[in-house]
Amino acid sequence: MIEPKKAKLLANKGGSGGYTYRATLPVDWIRKMGLSEESRDIKLEFDGKQITIKNNEEEIKMLKSLLERAKVEIKKEMDELGYIDDSDNYDRFLDELARKLVEKELVPNENDIDLYNEKEGEIEELSKELLEQITEYMQDTYASEGEVDERGNYTGCYYRDEKGLKQWEEAMEEF
Repeated sequence: MIEPKKAKLLANKGGSGGYTYRATLPVDWIRKMGLSEESRDIKLEFDGKQITIKNNEEEIKMLKSLLERAKVEIKKEMDELGYIDDSDNYDRFLDELARKLVEKELVPNENDIDLYNEKEGEIEELSKELLEQITEYMQDTYASEGEVDERGNYTGCYYRDEKGLKQWEEAMEEF
């Protein structure tokens, strides 16, 4: 049952002249959603008319678990090649890894086309979020090399050591 309550939208003007809007939510609603002072992660959805607030704790746990799985796959790739190519004009290992992990999590049976179609938007969104986390991990963990050409195409890689960078450079010469 919907419990309607009235509230005022608060407007705060920032230093750059823009506004931030806030609303106060009833404590009993927050508690019923499983949120608290310690658990404050929410997801906002907007359909053009309504804003929906959801507890986002499960999604965050899932992404954390998927990131740990991604780290294992990244280590395997680094052990095998010494680098991970991140160039625009090639299949991107990290992008494909994020997508594959999310798809497997949300659609365990790869033959379930109906479920895949139902979850496609969520797969896309979570793949982007996971890729952002993977990219942050890569930047914190590995060295990188890259450049952008005159057309704006990026060519680069993450590598473990100088040997890995040399192996990537040799592989790029073959293309």
